[in-house]
Amino acid sequence: MSQRSTALIIGLWSLILVTGCHLRPYWLRSPQADLPPEAFAGPPTLENVIYTVNANTQRVQRLQTENATLRVEGIPALRANLAYEQPRSFRLLAQLSQFTGRELDIGSNDDLFWFWVRRDSQPSVYFARHTDFANCPARELIPIEPNRLVDTLGLVYLDPADSHSGPVAREPNLLEITSRIPSPRGDLTRVLLVDAKYGWAAQQHWYDANGQLLLSARSGRHRFYREEAVTMPHHIEVALLPGQPAQMAFDLDVTSFAINRLTGDTAQLWTMPQIEGYPAVDIAAPQFRPPVAGPLPGAGGTSPVLVPGTAPYGPSGYGILESPRTARLTNYRGYGTPARGPTY
Repeated sequence: MSQRSTALIIGLWSLILVTGCHLRPYWLRSPQADLPPEAFAGPPTLENVIYTVNANTQRVQRLQTENATLRVEGIPALRANLAYEQPRSFRLLAQLSQFTGRELDIGSNDDLFWFWVRRDSQPSVYFARHTDFANCPARELIPIEPNRLVDTLGLVYLDPADSHSGPVAREPNLLEITSRIPSPRGDLTRVLLVDAKYGWAAQQHWYDANGQLLLSARSGRHRFYREEAVTMPHHIEVALLPGQPAQMAFDLDVTSFAINRLTGDTAQLWTMPQIEGYPAVDIAAPQFRPPVAGPLPGAGGTSPVLVPGTAPYGPSGYGILESPRTARLTNYRGYGTPARGPTY
């Protein structure tokens, strides 16, 4: 894959991704390790699970961390600052160290989104207006609605207008909720695995209308912020398009979140930067042509596909067939072998 292609795909995928008078700033303090109250007194109904998951998400109007680590396969670990505010404001700044300057700037506001990679072979600040991006050629690089990727931060919302089924008990201590979600490309299927005791989102697996796996996300190190009554994951692993030419995986580790407060100038925070030597390029413009990415080294050409009747790794009664050469990504850090079902 070319350097430019890698930068563009990382930027697009990463886009959607999400004080007070103390002696130490919030991002240097370890959050309380308290567990949340138990969410379910007995076996929950579908309505119980939907209420619990949505209530946690809706308590988070804004979010910030200034001490995160972003790891992408083949790239040195980056120190990252992340801020998010409902409904569309997002900013991710990353650098190798405090001495090297920014390597990555990704953001979004109500009007547009942008991304910038310092070491791009064709230096640019790429951007697109939300209204233009939905039907532009660059949209082909992202087979899932961009706003859905914020779910990987644990901020999952189960829309009552969508079709949901479950919960189905999965061992150990997980409940499976399967959702059918309309999209311009046909209905998507999201398999959400929720902790059966505390109700937080533990895993997500997204499939397209043909049953191909688009995204798998797994979260851990959940911590309860008592004042805000919010549970957040502090370790997130994401595998994107496993087995396909544009496949990639990344981790995000967070020390602590500030919930429902932001520091600094928020007007500047949600403004696309102007960077000398990096012209702005509208990827939704008719003349823009998305780069074609080649396969990663060692990647197979066969994408995982849902197959009825195999071991459960997706909607109940479904599993994944895969080429052995795709296992590097689909087995990424504990996802398990999909053909046998996930290792929870």
